[in-house]
Amino acid sequence: MDFIKIKTWLKKMNQVIELYQDSSEFTSTEKSLLLDYAFKLRMEIEKIQVQDFEDLELSDPPIQIDPIPLKSIPIDNTSTKNLKNKTEDIKMEEATPVRSELYQYLFDHLDIKDLSSKLELKPLADIKSGMGLNEKIQTQNELFNGDKTAFEEIIKSLNECDDFNAARTYLCEQVIPKYDWTNPAKENLVDAFIKYVKRRHL
Repeated sequence: MDFIKIKTWLKKMNQVIELYQDSSEFTSTEKSLLLDYAFKLRMEIEKIQVQDFEDLELSDPPIQIDPIPLKSIPIDNTSTKNLKNKTEDIKMEEATPVRSELYQYLFDHLDIKDLSSKLELKPLADIKSGMGLNEKIQTQNELFNGDKTAFEEIIKSLNECDDFNAARTYLCEQVIPKYDWTNPAKENLVDAFIKYVKRRHL
């Protein structure tokens, strides 16, 4: 198993704790940082594959039960349909987690309060137009696995979103999980790219 990322977030948390353990200057910023690291740590732990009891061989052979002829069982079609609809509703809820909340920490850097940073957020007509050549190449290689077609298509879709909320939902549902943007090594590039998306929808 690969525990490198887990060790990375544990190390970051320990660094913060060691830095402030003898100080009374611990603020809400440091607390938020620890919570962020804890969330990322949990994400990595969730990825660990474990063996369930279902995978183990049973010591006793399964009990054989004679099948009951279907014709002898009365079927209430109405009840069956209602049960099927409820089951489908539950499966739909399980299959569509709220990814916007799951990846909230990737958008936290957009909560800008100082004036100089706010002035940097100038509106863009096109996301790609705000990037330099080297930045485009690096973003394509690091955030989109070197896939130029995916890079172009995703930027086109983000440009065409009605507003930033729609763009954010698109990123959380279609892009972030697919291209592993939660990887700590991609943090700076992800922050920069999301900022370009925000500027496109100012």
